[in-house]
Amino acid sequence: MEKVNVSKTFLVSPRVLPFSFGQDIVNQGQLGQLMCTVVDGDEPLTIAWSLHGEDISSGPDLTTSQLGSRTSILMISSVSYRHSGKYTCTASNSAGSASYSAMLQVNGTSTYIPVIFYGRHWLYSMMTILYFWSLV
Repeated sequence: MEKVNVSKTFLVSPRVLPFSFGQDIVNQGQLGQLMCTVVDGDEPLTIAWSLHGEDISSGPDLTTSQLGSRTSILMISSVSYRHSGKYTCTASNSAGSASYSAMLQVNGTSTYIPVIFYGRHWLYSMMTILYFWSLV
């Protein structure tokens, strides 16, 4: 009888280290920064950022940078009310995904712009939309 060696490869899903903005409330105009580090999980890994569930792409005042294969930094050069909200880093590989989130609360002033849309009133405050139905 011949011996047969059988080996199985088990993939490890990612694990993201907790992170925060460093303060409960960040003052308007200050730098905001998060660092997402994946400590477990087989490569290749994909790391993505989102704000309120919407994917974030780099722009003039908000950038994301990959540092190696296991770390990503999100940087807001000058925080304002439109940056307020829940930021989530999601790491994925073929075994699964893991996420961690941090809230950004901004201290400062905001601008309210009323908008009328088909008889319904919208009140917009950069990051928070309050929807009021009119009775008319």
